[in-house]
Amino acid sequence: MSYWTVPPKWVGETVFILGCGPSLANEKSLWSLQDHGRVIAINDSFLLVPRADVLYICDQKFYNKYYPLIRNQFQ
Repeated sequence: MSYWTVPPKWVGETVFILGCGPSLANEKSLWSLQDHGRVIAINDSFLLVPRADVLYICDQKFYNKYYPLIRNQFQ
């Protein structure tokens, strides 16, 4: 079996990966992350950082529920 490999696009850059959960309660500090590196938002953490570089969605149910918000708010 062969797996896809992510191409190295951000070599040498800092990357922040934002999961969802209560540890992200202080949303004001998240806006400044993009001044310090790349941001990957997982599931609904895109609501806190709509300018993230990548949105990773873990399941179809989430996508179906949030699609209108993703389309309107994720940049």
